[in-house]
Amino acid sequence: MAFAKDDLKLRELLSRALRGEGIPVAGWMRYLLAVILVGIGLAARFLLLPVDAGLGFITFYPAVIAVALLVGTGPAVLAIVLSAACADYFFLPPLAAFGVAGRQALAVTIFGLTGTLTCLLSHQIRSATRALRESEQRLRGLYEAPHIGIALTDMNGRYIQFNDAFRKICGYSDEELKALDYWALTPDKYRQAEEQQLAALLTTGHYGPYEKEYIRKDGHRVPLQLNGALLKGPDGANYIWSIVEDITERKALERQLATESARNRLFLRTASDGVHILNCQGRIVEASDTFCMMLGYTRDEVIGMHPSQWDARFPADETDRTLANLMAGGMRRFETLFRRKHGSTFEVEILADGFALDNEAYVFCSARDITEQRRLERAVLEATDREQRRLGHDLHDGLGQELTGISILASAAAAAERKAARPGADAIAQIAELTGHAISSCRSIARGLSPLGYTNGNLIEALQEMVNVQRETFGADMRFETILGGELKLPADACDHLYRIAQESVTNARRHAHATLIQVTLDISPSIVRLEILDNGDGYVPPPADAPGIGLRIMRYRARMMGAQFSIGAGDHGGTAVACETPQPP
Repeated sequence: MAFAKDDLKLRELLSRALRGEGIPVAGWMRYLLAVILVGIGLAARFLLLPVDAGLGFITFYPAVIAVALLVGTGPAVLAIVLSAACADYFFLPPLAAFGVAGRQALAVTIFGLTGTLTCLLSHQIRSATRALRESEQRLRGLYEAPHIGIALTDMNGRYIQFNDAFRKICGYSDEELKALDYWALTPDKYRQAEEQQLAALLTTGHYGPYEKEYIRKDGHRVPLQLNGALLKGPDGANYIWSIVEDITERKALERQLATESARNRLFLRTASDGVHILNCQGRIVEASDTFCMMLGYTRDEVIGMHPSQWDARFPADETDRTLANLMAGGMRRFETLFRRKHGSTFEVEILADGFALDNEAYVFCSARDITEQRRLERAVLEATDREQRRLGHDLHDGLGQELTGISILASAAAAAERKAARPGADAIAQIAELTGHAISSCRSIARGLSPLGYTNGNLIEALQEMVNVQRETFGADMRFETILGGELKLPADACDHLYRIAQESVTNARRHAHATLIQVTLDISPSIVRLEILDNGDGYVPPPADAPGIGLRIMRYRARMMGAQFSIGAGDHGGTAVACETPQPP
């Protein structure tokens, strides 16, 4: 058994040598083997011929060839050098000495050149053999692949050879397939396409890739992708070598993706909001019909547009910064102003969210026209303000006057009772005093409901009185400052909005932030009026989206109604800072 195994190993080594593949040995072992083979050649020369018989290189040629084929070029060069040295020393005159001349030098040169040529040829053979072996392994792996069918047919379409994967695709046995041609498996509707592919094969030497169907033995149709090449066989005849891939799963996935894409596109195109998707450059890549109608553009015109082309509120650089932040992750809800194609503008609320698809960043935007909502809100707020002013006037001119009359009558009655020394004088005087307090409360309420109405629309006086009342009523350290850099030219409704914002901010600072110092500043310049309220309270904490309070929302809305910029946040030295800037009319 051991001898048989050794015999098999020897046969394998010889087979590898004959195929030009060499034998697998370590690096230093290759050079040792070269030395051993040269030594064998030297011993053979001593055994075969006398030392002075000439033919000094006759046994070294096989040694060099064997080294070149078995272990490669480097050891073969070493074998050439050693062989030349041995032949020179032992078999070329002068014997037992190095150094040759004349014919012996020519023989050494010829041996060196022949050995070098042998090394080069051996290297080429080994490289070509290795490449052929690798190619054969790749082709064998492809042929034995379980999911890729390979078939060889003659020019009439008859199957000559095929792999198991192809047989499984068709559902026939080997004998049944060899009795068929591909025309028998191809539905009639593909005949014209098949003839075109055959024409391309004869013209270019290859065909495909293209898709068709085969009819399986059980009658079911299987979708395929085919490509192949024209081959010339040993008999000189042409053959078709085809690669056939079953694409059933891919087709099912494509149908699923197409269905989902159509459904998503339908949802997108018919969305009630103005949906649009921006790429990483901020350009529209998809948009709903509603968005196109909002702006008055066709869909072809909208694709590729940048927000700076329709946004009438934010400059382009700010828009780019916002898009970059959204693409980095996160969602944002904000309001802005859209400009239609013909130039008119309308208010919208935007919900924007960044997402990634195939390693590309996008921003999903949903725009809702809030023009009607804002109109209704404005109408409600204006109606509320009108009602407050009416109640204020009614309190002042109605209840206030009546209370004043009661106070005068009570005071007069108390004086008469006191003059008559009657015991009810003190009680009537107390009624007059309480009535006076009621008059003050009534006037205070009236001023709160319609503050500018009692200062003839003077915003500065109204703010000063509001601060004074808050200071006297609640004992807080409240201060008011006016910076007059120009004339106040705001209309009455804008002044009323500024007053309400200041009133709400002061109330919030005192009631919720527990501030003990509140500074109200009105800065008037020729182009801008800035209202600022600073406090030393607990600081600003942004309320959650579902917070029940509406004071902050109303302040923001009042600012929007007069085209002002509203901000609220932490102050530079703690507490909260509220600011509202509105442009002056020309």
